[in-house]
Amino acid sequence: MLTVRVRGTAAKIALEARNLAPEIAELSGGNPVRSSSSGGAENVAQFEVVGQKNGSFLISIRLVPSLGRPQ
Repeated sequence: MLTVRVRGTAAKIALEARNLAPEIAELSGGNPVRSSSSGGAENVAQFEVVGQKNGSFLISIRLVPSLGRPQ
């Protein structure tokens, strides 16, 4: 399990995980996978990663822009 912690806000934040080494590991749910952080003091999101073979893997996490009105 890959845990991503969001700092600087207690709001739920939309995140996208992208697997840059699919031959080594697999992101459960596809590639890319979107999720939201939990919000609150911990404010974490979790992504399941399943190893396919030995080696180094790389997962890219990005903030997904909200569809709300710009402020």
